[in-house]
Amino acid sequence: MMKTFALIPVKDLDNAKSRLADSLTAGQRKELLLAMLSDVLMAVSHLPTVVISPEDISPHLSGL
Repeated sequence: MMKTFALIPVKDLDNAKSRLADSLTAGQRKELLLAMLSDVLMAVSHLPTVVISPEDISPHLSGL
């Protein structure tokens, strides 16, 4: 039987949601990305999960 898991790619935080740059500051876009990531992690919390990012985002995940 195959095991299901979640693989979640996350862009680097400095360039997150770049298409919203005209409307949101870099800090707001970073907060939005982390809020969206939190929602995704809650949705897959019943699965083993791997988050992949070009930078260390673990400090941001500790509160999720």
